[in-house]
Amino acid sequence: MSIRRVRFAVDDSPLSTSSTLSSPGPVTPPQLYQPLVDVRQPSPPYPHSPAYSPNTHAFAIAPELHRALAAPSFDFDVSIDPANNPIMRNNHQLERILNEPAVGTRITSLTIISRHLPWEIVISSSTYPFVTISDVLGGLHRALRLPVRQEEFQRESTEEQGAISAAYYRRCERLPEGRARELESFKGVKRVDFLAGATRFMGLSKTDRPNVWSIKFKGS
Repeated sequence: MSIRRVRFAVDDSPLSTSSTLSSPGPVTPPQLYQPLVDVRQPSPPYPHSPAYSPNTHAFAIAPELHRALAAPSFDFDVSIDPANNPIMRNNHQLERILNEPAVGTRITSLTIISRHLPWEIVISSSTYPFVTISDVLGGLHRALRLPVRQEEFQRESTEEQGAISAAYYRRCERLPEGRARELESFKGVKRVDFLAGATRFMGLSKTDRPNVWSIKFKGS
């Protein structure tokens, strides 16, 4: 009986600052590459960020948050690049508001947390001098595409490791058999796999920390 093992992206040159993933070798604790995107992901202490407290959902919808992000009416799967997702591209109502401010105060960055993720996601403005809806949607996808270090995976419980591994296999197996699936599996576990398949964006809600927002997901 064959044994399935999850993979982790490996950097064969620890001092390299390139954003290109190397071909994977044996599973060893690798260096995490930081792709050149306008998103930063500071890693808080494990098991999860202390920012995620019982008061995190004190306010269901913050009045200053754009309603499209507080109560989205569009179908956004964070595992799929919104720029290449036909469902997103063909949504004309969403297209009209993509460049509107994510928050009414026109902030230059915002932080997103989730009880499912042991990282905070910091999204910064790109095209405009303020964070837009487009920045949030594209930034979420790019942040969750970052590879996971083996030690990060091993800090999770046995049950959670099983759910993450299953999500990794399902994600790879959604691709047609062949080179594309092989390359994706070689890239290893991604942060999106920590969502265990619950990748549908259900909106942001205010937390008790200034300019920090909690994200909600659901399964397909």
